[in-house]
Amino acid sequence: MKIQTLMTALVLAASGAAFAQTTAGPAAADLKAVAPAAEVKSPVATPAVDKAQAEQQLSIEKGVASGQLSTKEATDLEKSETKLEANKKGAKADGKVTAQEKKKLKVEASANAKAINKQKADKPVLDPVK
Repeated sequence: MKIQTLMTALVLAASGAAFAQTTAGPAAADLKAVAPAAEVKSPVATPAVDKAQAEQQLSIEKGVASGQLSTKEATDLEKSETKLEANKKGAKADGKVTAQEKKKLKVEASANAKAINKQKADKPVLDPVK
């Protein structure tokens, strides 16, 4: 999943509360303060994996831009990211991501992060032309 798509989804999800309607005028004074409803966690939510994927995508892009990753290395790392996304979709397919599935996804995301860092470490950063 491309970083732009993921970041757009995260921004939209985070800004959803910004569109809550408010009441204005004298009727608003009659309303009592109501405690916000407890947030209900989605049974298919994988925020830790989503965050890791966004960070890894950004790391790959920065690695290519800095010269630490070749396009072939980036392509290979993207394949691992695509596999993680497919596994995440598979875990969500039944409508619930179990703790065991979340753990497996986190382990896979961690392995991907290590692979990215290892690939980036084998080349020096290119200094921009001054």
